[in-house]
Formats: sequence, C-alpha cells, structure tokens
Amino acid sequence: MSAISYHDKRFTLASNSGPGDAKPGSTTFHFRQSGCLVWATYSGGAIELGTFIGKADQQGRLELRFQQITSAGEFKAGTGESIPEILPDGRLSLRERWRFTSGDDRSGEAVFIEIPAKDTSKDLQAAFTRGQTFQEFARSRLCHLQETLDQYAQFALTPVLRYELKQSAAKIGPLRALVITEDWCPDCVLNLPVLAHVAEAMGNLDLRVVRRPDVHDLANRFPGPDGKSHIPTVVFFRNGGEQIGTWIERPASAHRWLKQFLGKYPIPPLEFVNNLPSPELHAWMKLRTADERGPYLQEFCWDAIREWKTILFQGETP
Repeated sequence: MSAISYHDKRFTLASNSGPGDAKPGSTTFHFRQSGCLVWATYSGGAIELGTFIGKADQQGRLELRFQQITSAGEFKAGTGESIPEILPDGRLSLRERWRFTSGDDRSGEAVFIEIPAKDTSKDLQAAFTRGQTFQEFARSRLCHLQETLDQYAQFALTPVLRYELKQSAAKIGPLRALVITEDWCPDCVLNLPVLAHVAEAMGNLDLRVVRRPDVHDLANRFPGPDGKSHIPTVVFFRNGGEQIGTWIERPASAHRWLKQFLGKYPIPPLEFVNNLPSPELHAWMKLRTADERGPYLQEFCWDAIREWKTILFQGETP
C-alpha cells in the first residue's frame, strides 16, 4: 500500500522542461486511486484530453503510462516516473521524468503542484438551499416544459417498488439529492420526473434542482469519465454534506439506444442563444425525446432506478 493517497486530488502543471504539449498554469490533472493503482484524466494547454494509468510503490512513487490527443488531433503516448514531495503547507508536489514513446523519443522533466481542495460539502449545501423543487423547476423551464410535466404524469412506480423504497429509506435516514442540469437538457426531461417519483416514495429524500451556469465550479467537481461536466448530474449526500455517490446523464441501457439514434439522426451543430438551443437543435431534441419516451418508460426508467438504488442503499437490499 502506498504511503501517499492520490485519490480525488487535482494537480496543475507548474513547470515543464521538455517540448511537451502540457503547459504550465493551463494543464490540470484529476487523480484517482484504488490500492496501488493510480489513474488520472487531464486536459488544457495543447491537450484536448489525456489519461494515464500507473502504480504507486510504498513511498508513493509512480510508474505510469500516458496517452493523449492534442488540440490539433494528434495522438501521443509515453511513459513517466514521478517522485512525490510534501510541501510545507501540506500539499503534494510531483517531480516527473517523462518520455514520448510514439513517433519520437523526446523527453523532459515536469513539476506538478496539488490544487487546494475546496469544501465541496459546504458548496453542495449552499447550492441545495438555493435550488428549486422538482415542481418549481419543471414549471419554470424555458425549454421542454410540457414534455417534463407529461413525463411526470405518465410515469408511476409499482406498488411493490413504492413499498420497498419506503422500507429501505427508513433504515438509512434523511438524504438529499442535488440535480445539476440545464433548461434544454433532454436527458433531464426523461430522468428527473422519475427521480421525483422515487424521492416522493422514499419520503426522506429531499430533491432540489439547480442550473449548471449558476454552479459551474461545483459542476466541474463531478466530471464524467472524460473529465468533463455532463448533465444531468445527480449528487446524493447526507444532510451534513457527506457525499454518498453521483449519477450522470442516463442509465447504461439508454446510452446504447442513443448511439443507435445518433446513427439515424446525427446531432446538429450545438448552437445556443442565451443558453437556449437554436431552432434546428431544439427540433432535434424534441424528436429525440419523443422517440426515446416509449423505450424509456418500458425499460430505461427501471434501469435508472436500479442504479439509483445501488447508490442510495449501499449495504441494503431494497
């Protein structure tokens, strides 16, 4: 086991002696860790997206392999070795020797500095306090208002599932769910009304909705697998701010459906005016929502509920 924990730490590039694409002050890294395995996503500078995977020894030194795609669309890969140092203020510094293994053997030395962690628990609670209830959000949407209300009206939990949710909820105490989304989000049209039904059945899951532009910094602390913010993002936490888990965008089964839909109806240019979609994009969103509603209510909604239950009832069998 490594003496140093890298999990959920963020680093910024402080210096780079070689001809790499990472730029000091612009490239940031988000680390994860499980045992001796360490991995991260990174972007910024001339890097559109990069990932690395490595292993840490008992002193926390890292041996890693990285791959990245540049803003110019060029793929690159390489290796690195990092030595950690604890700074006087308690933050971590990493000194890394790296070398490209694709195309050439250029190399260099870089220094990474830990970005101070923000108090996410306080920010979650502050956003929750400012948030809207489901009904308030649904009736104030500037886009897809009727579709959201229709989805809520057309969905119903089975009596057995309502009972199971109520019973399991009684064992875990009060919880909160903060939904980060946008008025135009089609996934929110489908998933948020179902989550509202789940919260009502549980009786102790307090649900609030905030718009991403109002909590942009907080939203970026819950990235998807590509390191970027996606909507809707649902953060489940206890009343004191302790996070339980997050759920992003849509259930796995809906991802497969969307891939097939995009094959038939490619998404038009992502053009927005005052954070509302262009007429062409809005028409595509309405078509997607209408086409997906049937399979969603038959299948995808139950997959979403199973995924939420896994997060909410860890250790319980709802």
